[in-house]
Amino acid sequence: MGTFDIKNDRIKYIKNNLLKPYSIAISLKSEIVNSGDMSDNDEKNTENKQVFFGELNIEDRNHIHNKQIHSSIILPADNRNDCDGIYSSNYSNALYILTADCYNIFFSTDNGKTFGVVHAGWKGVLKGIIDEMAKMFKGESKVIIAQGICEKHFIVDDDVKSLFVDKYSDKYCSLTDNNKTQIDIRQIINDSLKPFCEISNMELCNVCEHELLFSYRNGDVKERNMAIIWRENE
Repeated sequence: MGTFDIKNDRIKYIKNNLLKPYSIAISLKSEIVNSGDMSDNDEKNTENKQVFFGELNIEDRNHIHNKQIHSSIILPADNRNDCDGIYSSNYSNALYILTADCYNIFFSTDNGKTFGVVHAGWKGVLKGIIDEMAKMFKGESKVIIAQGICEKHFIVDDDVKSLFVDKYSDKYCSLTDNNKTQIDIRQIINDSLKPFCEISNMELCNVCEHELLFSYRNGDVKERNMAIIWRENE
């Protein structure tokens, strides 16, 4: 799932370079302000972001984050409209999203010239954000499907199940021991993107790894981890 970098006992994060020459990093819970919360819900969290950028040696980058709205919209990073995916070919940019159970999906395309990150919750998946990603890909394209809620913890009622069955069929649905429906969103994303790109998975679930990651379903209603991508200096 990547390597753990723990600096000065203050900031914890996962970082890997499976998308070379791009790097990705995901912040973890830590001892800094508000347990390392990176959300925009508390002005004190600005310090957390600056500490994180400093640890990654990207203080001088343009740190770009658009307001997320659980949509299918993916936009260029210089467009400040609300959306759930951003991309760029400007290597001065570092692009990030905030999540707590929704999937972080990093990508590069056009033979590595363009990079981006997508926030894919179950609502966004149903609205077609994965389909919109696939439409963007050209030339050599690579994807990392990072953290997100796993099948055994994404348990839904019949109304949500029917929406997934209508869009994707029932093969992604299974029953728990209590006859509740669980849905494998990670597999949906993998199968949807497989024809268009090379995929790597970081098998991280916010609920399973709640000591490391914020989870909406475990009560972290406002707190968020940051997932960020940038191009390393060459």
